[in-house]
Amino acid sequence: EVLRIQSGDNGESMPRFATMDMEFRGVLIRRGDIVLAPLVAANRDASVFKEPMAFDPRRESNRHIAFGFGIHRCLGASLARTELRCAVRAMTATTGSLSFYQDWQVAPLRSNMFGDLYPETVMLCWSDETA
Repeated sequence: EVLRIQSGDNGESMPRFATMDMEFRGVLIRRGDIVLAPLVAANRDASVFKEPMAFDPRRESNRHIAFGFGIHRCLGASLARTELRCAVRAMTATTGSLSFYQDWQVAPLRSNMFGDLYPETVMLCWSDETA
């Protein structure tokens, strides 16, 4: 979900060249024209994501294209997902319980030099179930 909501905020896009003349929604695209597909538009598509502008870490379906798609898929995508799964598994393997202390919507956001948005702080609550 973090990848979905952040991808494209800094203007990332996948430039392509039209291979033939065509009309798309009333706009003529000529062969050789550059066509940009901004990630921010794809990852916030309301026909794919319910409440696409909202950050929801519990979102069920997450078919984002932060790692690209098809032959342009990031080679490190599998490694990044494996690292995340291992980290989450290690955190949840204890007898304690981790939960959000505050709602994600109220977390203050920061922006880095690339324009990526991220939470400035994430308030978590740990409870030891063995006590």
